[in-house]
Parts: sequence; C-alpha cells; structure tokens
Amino acid sequence: MPEYKLKVDRLNDKEVWNFFRRAAELLDIPSVTIAIAGSAGGTAITLADAEEVGKLSFDHDSYMLFSASLSGSQFSISLSRGASDDTPFGFDNLRINNAQRDYNSGVDPYAEETLLQLGRLVSQTFVPTLASASGLYRDPATFKAIMQSHQRMLERMQKTITAVGEEAASARAKLEDEYWQKSSALLKENEKRRKELDTEVERIKARLAEDERHLEERKKALDDRDNTHARRALHSTLKQRLAEHAAKFELTDDTKGRRRPIHIAVWIAATSLVALIVFNSWALQDAFGGATSATASVIMLLKPVGLTVALLGLVSWYLRWMNRWFERHADAEFQLKQFELDIDRASWVVETALEWRFSQNSAIPQHLLDNISRNLFSKGEKDEAADMHPADYLASALIGKASSVRLSVPGGEVELGPKALSGAGKS
Repeated sequence: MPEYKLKVDRLNDKEVWNFFRRAAELLDIPSVTIAIAGSAGGTAITLADAEEVGKLSFDHDSYMLFSASLSGSQFSISLSRGASDDTPFGFDNLRINNAQRDYNSGVDPYAEETLLQLGRLVSQTFVPTLASASGLYRDPATFKAIMQSHQRMLERMQKTITAVGEEAASARAKLEDEYWQKSSALLKENEKRRKELDTEVERIKARLAEDERHLEERKKALDDRDNTHARRALHSTLKQRLAEHAAKFELTDDTKGRRRPIHIAVWIAATSLVALIVFNSWALQDAFGGATSATASVIMLLKPVGLTVALLGLVSWYLRWMNRWFERHADAEFQLKQFELDIDRASWVVETALEWRFSQNSAIPQHLLDNISRNLFSKGEKDEAADMHPADYLASALIGKASSVRLSVPGGEVELGPKALSGAGKS
C-alpha cells in the first residue's frame, strides 16, 4: 500500500479548506472531514455545503483547523498540524494514501491524468511563499537557529571570498610573472632568430651573387663558344661554296650568247677583207702588166694596202678584245682563289685574336693585328699597260722613237711626219 508523507509549509485555514474542497471535487469524493482545535471529534462536510461553510467558518488569518482529511475508493488525503520532534515549527504533515490496487473491490483506480492534476494542485497550494515563511520568525528558538546558520554561512562566504580573492591575486601575479618570463624569452629567441635569419639572408645573397657571376661568365663563354661555332660553320660553308665554283669556273650560257654576235661579225668582216685583198691583188698584177698610168697604179696599190691595214687592225682589235676577256676570266679566277685564301687568313686572324684574349686576358696589340691582317680582301692596282697587245708594243717601240717614216710605194714615196706618227702611235 503506497503512502506518501510530506512536510509542507503551514497554510491558513482558508487555503487548507480550498485545497481539500478542490481535491474532493477532482477525486469525486462527496465529503471532507475537518477537526477544529479543541473539538471532541471531526466534522464531515459535504461538497454541497462546502462553499457556504467555507465562507462562514474560515478566513485568511485563522489557523483553527487542526486536521483535515478525505477518503473514498481506497484513496485518502490527510493534513495534521502540531509541532513534534520530527516536525519543526511552521510545517504541517501531509499524507496521501493510495490502496486501490491492494484490494479486489472492483473499484477502478484513478486515471494517471487525475493523479497528475492532484499533484499539480498539491504543488500550487503548498509552494513556499514569503508570507508563509514569515511564521518561522515567530518562534525564538527557530529564529535563533536561523540567524546562527545565517551568520555561519556569511562567515564561510567571507572566508571563501577572501581565499578566492587571494588565490585569484596569487594566480594573476603568477600568470603575469610567467607571461613576462615567456615574453622575455620569446623576445630573446625572436631576436636571436632574426639575427640568424639576417645572417642566412646575407649568406644567400652572397651565394646568389656568386652564382650570378658564374652564370654571367658561363653565358659569356657560351656566347663566345657559340660565336666560334657559328663562325667556323660559316667558314666551312663558304669554303664549300668556293670549292664548288672553282671546280667548274666558266662563263654562263647567257654571257656566251652575248659574245657570239661579235665573233660572227668579226669573222664576216675578216673574210670580206681577205676576199677584197685577194681581188685587188689580182687586179694590181693585171695593172702592172698593162699600160697603166702611175697615178692609177698608186691608187690600185693603196687599195690592198689599206685593206691589209684594215684587216690587221680588225685582227688586232679582235685579239685585244679576246685577250681582255681571257684576262678578266683569269683575274676573276685568281680573285676567287685569293678570296678563299683571305677567308682562311681571316679565320686564322680571328682565332688568334680570341686565343690571345683568353690567354693574356687582354686584346691583341693593334700593330700585331695590322701586320697579320694586312691586304685582307684587298684588290691590287691593275696595270693598264698589261692590256696592250704585243703588236701595240712593237708599233709603239718602232713609231714612238722615229721622227718620220718614209714608205716606198709603186710610182712614188709617202712620208709621214711626227704629228702623223704620234697619232698613229696613239691609235
């Protein structure tokens, strides 16, 4: 049989009566039994008369009720006042007894919702309030015990607050000391680390500068090496091209075609002059064999002589023209050979200058460079007299030293003076 005993704050008669009345209505119990202090026994009050009885008999300031109870369907609630050893002043005893499950009386137990509503009613009614707690101070012993407990609590609180303050101050001082120690250590460590980093940075800068210098030297060496390779490759290419030209050095077909009309014209002219000379020579023989005047004989004699001179002049010009072509061809071939030699010399001069700079760490002296590079790619002055034909030399030698020339011709003589000889020598 579950029974619940509670020590609740003491309430006035009005509040106790209202609690039991509402509990009886909730549990559907028809009456409430109350006992007044000093009465011979309890009085049962039905719910029909409960409201009227409450208005007449109870108010908010009375504490006349000594006990109150209600019961029904194996369920009971009772409240008893009075101080005892186990009940301090200012409190009442509330008992709730539920024996509905202990008997097979056919009574249905109260629903859980009903019991929850009853619990809420108990909580709402017997929650301590300031007005109900003020009764504690009416008992001197209770008031003294409360004050002593309050004083002890204040002393403990003061000691606790003082200890906490001292501990907080000590902890703060300790934390500040630790903070400054760690801060100083960190500052020293940071300063040391900064100096190490500065030293490392300077070392890295010096190494980078050294690496950059080596790279520049390497780049310069590679550039020089690349220039040397390029120069040698160009020299090899030029030598190959020159060798190809030297293997078959001749005029082009176009140039040969331009010379062909001159050859044809010269041969036609020479053939015509030879034919005329032969014809006039036969005619001259016939003239000397017959009766011909001297003047006619001289004229007929001058014709083959003039034609012969013309033929000799044409042949001389043709030979000189051919000789100039041969000389130019030979000069071009010689210049090609000289150009090939100059290329070899120039390559040797450059290699010598580079070797001098690498070995002596300075430029080659200018006078030495002038001596080893003299006449490189230079064309010598051509002797214009070399273009003269050997016949020109002979004519110049004979005519240039003579003051006059006398030619015997049939029927008379022809004399040429210095002016005529000078003109003939220049021609």
